[in-house]
Amino acid sequence: MKKTDGSWGDLRMSKYILCALLGYFAGCFSPSYLLSRRRGFDIRTFGSGNAGATNMMLAAGLKPGLVVMALDVSKAFVVTFPLRLLLPPLCAALAGLLCVLGHIFPVFLRFRGGKGTACLCGTVLGLTPELVLPLLVLMFLIGMIWNRASILPLLTALVYAPLYLLRTGDWRSTIALALIFPAMLWAHRSNFARWREGKEQTFRQFLFGRHEPQREEAGE
Repeated sequence: MKKTDGSWGDLRMSKYILCALLGYFAGCFSPSYLLSRRRGFDIRTFGSGNAGATNMMLAAGLKPGLVVMALDVSKAFVVTFPLRLLLPPLCAALAGLLCVLGHIFPVFLRFRGGKGTACLCGTVLGLTPELVLPLLVLMFLIGMIWNRASILPLLTALVYAPLYLLRTGDWRSTIALALIFPAMLWAHRSNFARWREGKEQTFRQFLFGRHEPQREEAGE
């Protein structure tokens, strides 16, 4: 009986590990890097050096940036949504967490990735689609009032874990999702320096400004 219990425990642990690995390697897939290389440059050498949708938008324009954003959201959704339906909630939460971590620290790009914003959106969409619209409305209102673009992903990551707990009552998954915030806080550390220098893009500039390609201006 002890052997059976041990085998069952090992199987459950293996399930969580496999889901975490699935999420991490999905996060390591970097559309911004692949698209920039196809266009003849490395997104990590432009602007903030961030391999994500916003930097791609600055480098190559609105359309490539939106393509990258959609793919980054999709990769998190694709790993979290099926796992939520088929396996215990913690499996999907771990996959979402590791997808964000894989996006920020991709092993194939020497751990120089993006900031996790779009992956966080895909995780929210995959785990709790009913919270997407309220979070979007809340962040839009905060953005219009505060006019800080980069603070919104951090606020989303900060409030999502308690909202998930209130919605599901699953404290184990909540702990996993709460770890997204410190990872994204670290990834956004350069934004704080730009705030102090007055160089940070405002929310209204991001939302309503013209997103013309700037790569040529940078000598790329």
